[in-house]
Amino acid sequence: MQEDFRLIVDLVMVLAAAAGGGLIAALLKQPILLGYLVGGMIVGPAGLGLVKELVQVETLAQFGAAFLLFALGVEFSLGELRKVQAIALGGGGLQILSTILITTLAAVGIGWVTSPPQGVFLGAILSLSSTAVVLKCLMERNETEAPHGRVMLGILVVQDFGVGLDAGRAARARSPL
Repeated sequence: MQEDFRLIVDLVMVLAAAAGGGLIAALLKQPILLGYLVGGMIVGPAGLGLVKELVQVETLAQFGAAFLLFALGVEFSLGELRKVQAIALGGGGLQILSTILITTLAAVGIGWVTSPPQGVFLGAILSLSSTAVVLKCLMERNETEAPHGRVMLGILVVQDFGVGLDAGRAARARSPL
């Protein structure tokens, strides 16, 4: 099968799985995003393996996530961030640090990891939420303008900055200069 045609087939399959999963989730009164995720797991490489052009589909998915984050930028201005600055910085920072600490203690204590730095790394990964997923859920419920929605988005922005700082630190650590 030609590569271009295969990509089209894969995209149609992914969209059909998402639509079907979303419809089933809506009928079961569950978040539609859950249906999207289950549909993707079914047709993806860990499920039935129906999608063959993984790199191209993943690239398009990353564009979709970037557009959703762009919607966050449109939805959430710096002025709005200033209104929830104290809660977002304090709550977001406390959430990240406490998740790292608890995860490190639990992972080392249970034996999931062999050293505390590995536990810190695991905790750092687990401390972050998906801004795209939370934003989508808030938009579905029309809660982006609600006070709790603004605070949640502020905390997510703090987490996103934390990811940027960690990525910069990791890049500097690998740099030969």
